[in-house]
Amino acid sequence: QPLTATSTTTPQIRPQLPPEIRQYFAPQKLVLPKDARVIYHPHIVAGGAVQIVNSRYNIAESQTIGHLLPLPEDAIGLRWDDSKPASPDSDLLGGAPIDSASYLPVPAEINRVTGYSRLDKDYESFVYRDFSFSLLQSKEYKQISRPGESERDFRIRLTQIMHERRDLEIDRLRRRYASKIDSLEKQIRTAERQLDKEATDLQQQKMNTALSIGSTVLGMLFGSRSSTRIATAAKTASRISKERRDFDRTEDKLADLQDKLRDLESELQNEIDQLTLRFDPASEPLETVDIRPKKSDVLQRYFGLLWLPFAHLPTGEIQALYE
Repeated sequence: QPLTATSTTTPQIRPQLPPEIRQYFAPQKLVLPKDARVIYHPHIVAGGAVQIVNSRYNIAESQTIGHLLPLPEDAIGLRWDDSKPASPDSDLLGGAPIDSASYLPVPAEINRVTGYSRLDKDYESFVYRDFSFSLLQSKEYKQISRPGESERDFRIRLTQIMHERRDLEIDRLRRRYASKIDSLEKQIRTAERQLDKEATDLQQQKMNTALSIGSTVLGMLFGSRSSTRIATAAKTASRISKERRDFDRTEDKLADLQDKLRDLESELQNEIDQLTLRFDPASEPLETVDIRPKKSDVLQRYFGLLWLPFAHLPTGEIQALYE
């Protein structure tokens, strides 16, 4: 990527460094612009892997790491805190020096083996302090996200667990209401049978009353004024009144039982709805958990001085050639 800064350091031939300092050269991947010069900029490169094993969270994870530390000529007290994350692949570390290239000077601190070795030793401590897996945790469901798993994917995974818990809670709720609902349903069936019987009795009584009254009226028309017939008709009319009252009471009782059943089922459904709202993965509170490595978990695989090729244009613009 183009840089706007202009280097004020005079390039030179490849510096002579102590043999203990391992050197890498990043290959040139981009075409050199017209009238530009290739100049190598020095960086310290380090990397390896972090293996975290955490039985509490059931994590066994390995992640490749890499860092680049720029080396300005006047740098004093170099620290890995000033480095940038990088993931150098074998191509970046496996290039050969360009014969016509120039080099920026290496800081005096790196020219000394002691300064170089200090950075080597400090890298492990830096990774130990700086590196962590930031994971998401649901305390309610005792679940934690996997390294690299997004919040969206974690919530999707929580959905199945939450739905299983929700279904169990709903099943327990239905069982709690089941005896009351069964009792009401039995009472309703009994009342329905009783109402059917009383409806039949009432209809039969109406027919008997009609026949009795009809017989009495015919007798009176043809000159018969039997008091027995009149009494029988009156008694029949009284019975139909009683049958009507019984029918009405049973009908009211059935309606009351049906209302109670509807209220109970509505109460159950309301509790189910409240449960469903509780088990919403989108609103489940999540906490961030930082999992840090032990020093023994940091495995350093490479360390050295990395020369990165840049194009220096006459305008003063600087462009990276290695990416």
